[in-house]
Amino acid sequence: MANYSCDVSVCITSYNHEDYIRDCVMSVIAQREDVSLEVIIGDDCSNDKTKQILKKLKTTYPDIITVVRHEANLGYGALNLRSILPLTRGRYIAHLDGDDFWLPGKLRQQMQYMEKNDGCVAVCTNSLCLDKNGVALGVFNNQGKIKRISRTYLMQYGNFINHSTLLYKAELRESIIPPDGLFIDYTLLMNLASLGDIGYIDKILSVYRIGTASSVIDNLNEHVRSLYWESINKPSGEVVGDRNKRLASADFLSKVFYRSIKTRSMALMKKWWPIVSAEHREHKARLTLLAISNILITGIRLFLSLVASRIGGTRLRVIYWR
Repeated sequence: MANYSCDVSVCITSYNHEDYIRDCVMSVIAQREDVSLEVIIGDDCSNDKTKQILKKLKTTYPDIITVVRHEANLGYGALNLRSILPLTRGRYIAHLDGDDFWLPGKLRQQMQYMEKNDGCVAVCTNSLCLDKNGVALGVFNNQGKIKRISRTYLMQYGNFINHSTLLYKAELRESIIPPDGLFIDYTLLMNLASLGDIGYIDKILSVYRIGTASSVIDNLNEHVRSLYWESINKPSGEVVGDRNKRLASADFLSKVFYRSIKTRSMALMKKWWPIVSAEHREHKARLTLLAISNILITGIRLFLSLVASRIGGTRLRVIYWR
């Protein structure tokens, strides 16, 4: 049986987060009222005041905080995360980006959920989304009443889970993080979901910033997109089925389409349509109909969300519809 030294190991990845890192770390420290924890921070060779801020925090909380500073920039948050995970000693592991922060009671509610739902390997929550100036933009997802998320469900609806809300069993650490190469949040989630369900608490217990350097929403590039597609097609022990793969592919194409609209270039669709359709040669017509349906439904949702926010004045939009 593993010898754990605390309830939760919190892994924070940071790069040039001088405006946010203190609030991030202190939001974790505040969780000590509910659970025992340690904080392991990977600073990816920041060239702003992040280093100095972390040094002061480490001095204030020497028994809780460990800071790992990389002398050369690794370039990707995933590599930073992988470098600090071996240092964890908690029964559960939680991830947090250095420009995000948690709300009171997050870890307590997640641990309670895990204790009551032994079949779940992890649990996540919803998030409030802010811009870099702290203005509320929306909620991360509209997951609603679905309380357990399977790998098939993740394939069908794509990644609607905020990485900074995740809490999972530490014993699974080496099974879900690829030992080398790059990976994205969706890779980790799909690997987790292949081992068991991911629980969902339908509450806003964290805050996610859009418009910062580490925001995946704003900085989705072709390499990340390729890793996303790889995660959909990666074999696993679970029998996924052709229909579910078509649903996942249609969702992927819908995301590519709206990214093309945002960048005002259809080059992405011209690149990805042949790649995706080649995986469904015998059912290309079905894939096409599913993709068109996804695009139309997403468009209607975006329109209704915009209208509701204009009419209501304060209603927040949903960033990731499922």
